[in-house]
Amino acid sequence: MALLQKAGVVDAGAQGFVDLLEGVADYIAGGARAIRMRSHAPDAANEPLENFAHEHGVDPARRWCTECLVLGAALDRDGLRAALTAIDVDSVVIAGGVTRLRVHTHLGEPQRLFDACAARGCCSSAA
Repeated sequence: MALLQKAGVVDAGAQGFVDLLEGVADYIAGGARAIRMRSHAPDAANEPLENFAHEHGVDPARRWCTECLVLGAALDRDGLRAALTAIDVDSVVIAGGVTRLRVHTHLGEPQRLFDACAARGCCSSAA
């Protein structure tokens, strides 16, 4: 519907599926380090995510609920937690074992989480 499209409304499930497919294509083209955040706001192709206003009382330093899957051999959960503390994330949950960890955080710049996790293993993301 043109009116909804003009207002920037998207079907979240369909957009999530498109994001998943684009993530797979990015991974195939450039590997795990190729994962980057993109905005889906109307007319915002080159505008940083930080420049978007939100009408509710959202803490900009914690605005993104972000998850990452870290794969590797003998992953260091305590080292990862220390690295996440250093980048000032909130609501940290790390679950998994020594070869696979799922990480959940709230932060203002999701790429910081992806970079911290990628430095400790192979990572996949969702924001």
